[in-house]
Amino acid sequence: MTARDRPRIVVAESSGAGGVGRSLEPWYDVVTTSSGKQAVAHARELSPDLVLLSAGPKESDGVGAAVRLLCSSRTEHIPVLILADPYDDADAVRCLDLGVTDYLSRAISTRELVARIEKAIREMRFRRELAELARTDALTGLANFRALMARMAEEFSRAVRYEYPLSAVMIDLDHLKQINDRFGHDIGNKAILALTRTLRASLRQTDFAARFGGDEFVVLLPHQTPSEAAVMVERLRRTLSTVRIEGPNGRPIDFTLTLSAGVAGHAVDDPRPSFEALLQLSDAALYQAKRTGRDRVVVCERRSQVGAQGMA
Repeated sequence: MTARDRPRIVVAESSGAGGVGRSLEPWYDVVTTSSGKQAVAHARELSPDLVLLSAGPKESDGVGAAVRLLCSSRTEHIPVLILADPYDDADAVRCLDLGVTDYLSRAISTRELVARIEKAIREMRFRRELAELARTDALTGLANFRALMARMAEEFSRAVRYEYPLSAVMIDLDHLKQINDRFGHDIGNKAILALTRTLRASLRQTDFAARFGGDEFVVLLPHQTPSEAAVMVERLRRTLSTVRIEGPNGRPIDFTLTLSAGVAGHAVDDPRPSFEALLQLSDAALYQAKRTGRDRVVVCERRSQVGAQGMA
């Protein structure tokens, strides 16, 4: 295992001796600092797997640093361990009540300290996995509805604050019921996954895609006007039509995958009152795409009117 593969921990030792940090180097990528304040700065920058702080008469800022870490959204997920000298029961209870992962005597052996660190990192990773599962659609691996609402609120707020365009696209996989009825739900799921893979390949790093529910997806495109977003979605539509799904016999099924999409945008010169309103407009544009024949992209016109012309 290389140092880059190993867990990274930040160790604060106000005494400057660096003994604890050095003792942990065989197991971890250790970043040693000389104060709790520096440990907080490193944690914000590096997002380590764990922060180890010192507390005691000569190291008075350890508990304060723990509080700053636990109260910041950027570092609250990072486990914090405190090494105390001397160990104080009342201080231990207070720190644990604040959310510190563990409060230990500085006289602890390196072997036990490593075991405590390993336990804290395992629990942290398990919590992250559970949180990710709560935000992820089980079939596609995309964000789910709950995660979409949170991300859309964030993206809309940033677009308003920094005055850049934001487009929202609602996509519907055409005729999924027919696919399910004719070929079975396994093939229907393969169709959804085919759209998912094609969608992922079309996105920029800054874009965000989520499964809205059933055969509907939502894509957020920061810094993209509706006309620019429509170009991407049209390319997605054309690419999807070339994708073939294998049936149980290993042969491609006789069915062309198509999608309908509605695009709406927010901009300084054409603002939306909320991210919910933006989503509703993209949904209205999608409805029009489906009502006028499917397999097309409809763009919401300025001033909140849905355009009538598709791009198929």
